[in-house]
Amino acid sequence: MKLNQLFFCTLGAAALGLTAAASPFGMCAHLNRMPPEEMRRELADMAGLGARMVRVDLDWSQVEPEPGKWDFTRWDALVEEAGKQGVAVIAILGGELHKPVRPPYRNQQDFLRYVAESVRRYKGKIAA
Repeated sequence: MKLNQLFFCTLGAAALGLTAAASPFGMCAHLNRMPPEEMRRELADMAGLGARMVRVDLDWSQVEPEPGKWDFTRWDALVEEAGKQGVAVIAILGGELHKPVRPPYRNQQDFLRYVAESVRRYKGKIAA
């Protein structure tokens, strides 16, 4: 998040008299596509502004780089850091897709396998 964006978000929240504890606000960000340190800073900035939710693409191509080979490393780090910052994660399923599975409705079995694996891993750990 750029400094001017932070300033205007903070100014807007202050003008509305919002407090972090009662904040109904969230953000959408590609945190899983950032280097780990940048992702941690972004989450800290969001929490500091009072955002209590973040919507993030659970990129299929990132968590299953090859068929049947799962790598949730970035998402595990994101979910853990969001929990530390008090920010609930809302996952957008699909995200970046491999060319062979586009569009997912033509590859329903593969898509359902990705969804099932993601739900199994994050059940009870992410908001939605």
